[in-house]
Amino acid sequence: MTSTPVPGHHGVRRPTRRHQRALLRTACALQRAVPTGYEATVSWAWTTSAGELVPDVLVHRVDDDLAHDAQALASTPVLAVDVIDVRADDLVTASGRYAAAGLEHYWVLDPLEGTFDAFRWAGGDIERGASLRRDDPPTEVSFGVASVTIDVAALLG
Repeated sequence: MTSTPVPGHHGVRRPTRRHQRALLRTACALQRAVPTGYEATVSWAWTTSAGELVPDVLVHRVDDDLAHDAQALASTPVLAVDVIDVRADDLVTASGRYAAAGLEHYWVLDPLEGTFDAFRWAGGDIERGASLRRDDPPTEVSFGVASVTIDVAALLG
């Protein structure tokens, strides 16, 4: 089992089964929704001018020059998703690094609290989009190139 970097930390923490199930279900839902030329990738590095970031899920364009053996995405993804089981200040650190790297859409799924939050950076400001709880009805959420129905209860199992 590999360890996943915790947002904002230099160390690593082994993910829980709950975390991995939510991550996989989210990635599968996104993969079904992305248009041709895009894909959802799990726990893959994204190289930025500020260093390497590793969100739980990236949705990115698949260019002809993106080699199958590439170890990191060099272009800016359209969406990064973190399934969190860390402190709020870790989340703030991670989201600030994503914004500085030019990310437009950022989602946070919290299995412990049973919540989903969508954020969008526009012109230097952060806008909160959908904010859903486990008992909310499935809701269509856009991430720029597509939309996906978010059912928090189904994602969290």
